[in-house]
Amino acid sequence: MSGKRMLGARIILAFLGLIMALIAAWGLTNINAISTYNQATHSLNTSIAEANRSDADPAKIKAIQEQTDQLFHQAESMGPILLPGTRQTIQQSRAVSDRLTRRATRQLRSQEASKGGAGRFAGSPGQSGTGKQGQQGLTKDQQEKVDEILKQSQQTHDPSGGTQTDHAKEDQKTDKPW
Repeated sequence: MSGKRMLGARIILAFLGLIMALIAAWGLTNINAISTYNQATHSLNTSIAEANRSDADPAKIKAIQEQTDQLFHQAESMGPILLPGTRQTIQQSRAVSDRLTRRATRQLRSQEASKGGAGRFAGSPGQSGTGKQGQQGLTKDQQEKVDEILKQSQQTHDPSGGTQTDHAKEDQKTDKPW
């Protein structure tokens, strides 16, 4: 009987070891997603700050936003096994990021269209008008929309359950969720 008991104990220990390994993998996945989310949030804050500038460059904002959107996609890729709060926060921030990306894309298109039309009449055919004097920054309506996005972004919850009220503090490498 002692042989059967030893075998039973080994099976139970192997089963418990497997469960612990699965729990550890789940925890590491969530930690990785939170870390990626923090990087994406930092990048989103940089984009918003850039968009708030009077001489905002839509091309620069769009470039930052493409990287930011990729980070949010990466953080969200393990969605079904993420903690519900983490998943919801990532989705909310990704939605804000998507709106800013679409706005920057529209701005860039309209800026390119206006440069294309103005370039034909303003100077010699060889001039492309790529200098900063052609950039107008954000209109009042666009500025209000960016401010609204910034407020929404600041009101989102972080994955650890608290509220993010001052994203500037995250710039000081306090992106840790604990």
